[in-house]
Amino acid sequence: MIKLETEEIRNTFKLLLVFLDTDLWETSQDDFKDAFRPGIISACDDVKALMDRIIKKVETEGPEPQKDVKQ
Repeated sequence: MIKLETEEIRNTFKLLLVFLDTDLWETSQDDFKDAFRPGIISACDDVKALMDRIIKKVETEGPEPQKDVKQ
């Protein structure tokens, strides 16, 4: 994965949310979709990889999670 800088990640995530929250994708022409589809998929993969790293770090660092105590 190409390491994205913080600002790039913010901008990428904002763009992905636009596609999610609007009908931009559905109303776009096929040539637009064909041109942007690989980049969108790549950006989603990058964001997912970053989220996985954050989750792993949070799960493995710090105090142990508390277990449910039955009374």
